[in-house]
Amino acid sequence: MTQFERQFISLFYYWSGRLNIERVSFKKDMRYDCHACIDKDSLLVYNLKKLNEYKKEHFLLLNLIFHELGHVKHKLPYNTEAEMFNSEYKAEMFAIRAMQKYYPKEQKEVEEYTKKLIKKKKWVSKNRLYYKVYLKIKEYN
Repeated sequence: MTQFERQFISLFYYWSGRLNIERVSFKKDMRYDCHACIDKDSLLVYNLKKLNEYKKEHFLLLNLIFHELGHVKHKLPYNTEAEMFNSEYKAEMFAIRAMQKYYPKEQKEVEEYTKKLIKKKKWVSKNRLYYKVYLKIKEYN
């Protein structure tokens, strides 16, 4: 296990404890096309290669952790497009509120980063669901 991997898991456990959110198990799986996601049975699956993209952007790692904690906290269904939208929206709003409270400077960086991201056509075409969610969030517009 790399130092960065340990940092990610330690930060996740720290914030789940501090925010009184159920602990999850972790599984590394390089086949996943996302940095990290909550799978069934409170299993956080992460792709270390993708996660390593956040080594230099600590603010994105923090946002990812709070976003996934939002999924764990809300336990929303994720079967239909409407359910996926609602789940992603609630998780991102949870992340925004937590970042505003505990890491306000880094939240501003997330907002600037996301504002630029949603203007990239290539990203938008590959991430339609997140694009729709981000458009609904005033901090990202």
